[in-house]
Amino acid sequence: MGRKLFYLLLSWMLPLTVWSAGETPALTAEVTESAAGKGYDFELAVGLNNGDLLLNGYQFKVELPEGISLAFDDEKGDYCFSLGTRYSNSANVEVAVEKAGETAYQVVCYSLTNETIAGSEGCILTLGLKKDAHAAPGDFTGRLTAIALSADEGASIQAEDVSFTVTIPEPEPITLRVTSVSRLYGDENPAFEYTVEGGELVGTPVISCEATPTSPVGEYEIKIEAGTVENPLVTYVSGTLTVEKAPLTISGGEYTMKQGDPLPELQAVFVKNDETAEVLTAQPVLTTEATSTSAPGAYPVVVSGAEAQNYEISYVVGSITITEADAITVRVNSVSRLYGEENPTFEYNVEGGELVGAPVISCEATPTSQVGEYEIKIEAGTVENFNVTYVGGTLTVEKAPLTISGGEYTMKQGRRDGRGAHCAAGAHHRGYLCLRLGRVSCQSKWRRGAEL
Repeated sequence: MGRKLFYLLLSWMLPLTVWSAGETPALTAEVTESAAGKGYDFELAVGLNNGDLLLNGYQFKVELPEGISLAFDDEKGDYCFSLGTRYSNSANVEVAVEKAGETAYQVVCYSLTNETIAGSEGCILTLGLKKDAHAAPGDFTGRLTAIALSADEGASIQAEDVSFTVTIPEPEPITLRVTSVSRLYGDENPAFEYTVEGGELVGTPVISCEATPTSPVGEYEIKIEAGTVENPLVTYVSGTLTVEKAPLTISGGEYTMKQGDPLPELQAVFVKNDETAEVLTAQPVLTTEATSTSAPGAYPVVVSGAEAQNYEISYVVGSITITEADAITVRVNSVSRLYGEENPTFEYNVEGGELVGAPVISCEATPTSQVGEYEIKIEAGTVENFNVTYVGGTLTVEKAPLTISGGEYTMKQGRRDGRGAHCAAGAHHRGYLCLRLGRVSCQSKWRRGAEL
């Protein structure tokens, strides 16, 4: 352990110095509970009963009771030890600790400057002790053995073994209680927390809950287990996770249609987590006053009747907007005919879209109606379209052609009327039209085909 340690060990090989009664340097050992509440402090005092004694080093073997060990890497008083590592303090004192058995350690303390260690500037050594997590409570005895002191002028002193007592108190009972929480269906579980009652917890418990985001609404146990907890008397109290109904909004949806078109299929719209109708135990009913024959405008779509185990349902009224149908014009073709003829078949043209059904066309003119113009009326008939304009036409009755002939006659001279063929005006005789137009004079005979 270096030149100083060699010097210290070498000095122990020198003859022992014999001390008179009351002058022998004594080692005292005391174990107290750490002020920080973490284990125990083991305090070793050397030569305090002889203030004139000057030491430049000492060593000993500390034998600890089962369940107790030195606490390394933990600051205790003026020293902080790591097993097998030397440590120096401001008083130029170096301390080294080595393992010397299952529950024993070799401790060496000496002056770095070969100066003497006096008073409380180095004669008091504080080591940290710790107990195992499951060490039984009670009083346990430890010992300092193989005590050797190196005094001034190379004197080596062998001291008697020193016993000390380590008291492990009854462990303080601790209760670990999980904090109960709630969340909405579909959410992840929150971070679970716990409280510690009754003492300081050493280690960390493990908390678990079987509920998942898709677990049904209800209560689930939040379990707590030991995990890395070292305390011996621990009561674990579970908590409760309450899964509450999540808000679910169902909308009637938004639709647009033209007047006269069939109503669109009404479908509920779900507004959380992309749910579908499968999450419902009773399906919603969607109703509207709109029909295919409704006038243009907006009509509400009302939703009701839905039920779900895991959702608190609210509704949003939807809307159907009916727009004006495509404009269609049905126009009758105007026609003419002669007086005395039957009316022709009336025809019409469709402008602006496809006509569903057939209109009704009528005209009051008959074959004997006077020459002139008559309205050709057109009405809906079986037409199903909306936004239809009907435009009538005109039937023109024109004069019919009329030819009048003087007729053909044969007679002998001397007879007035061709053998009595005289006929009344306007009468037919032998296929001819006879008209009485007045007297006809002739000198010697009737002229055939005389113009009347």
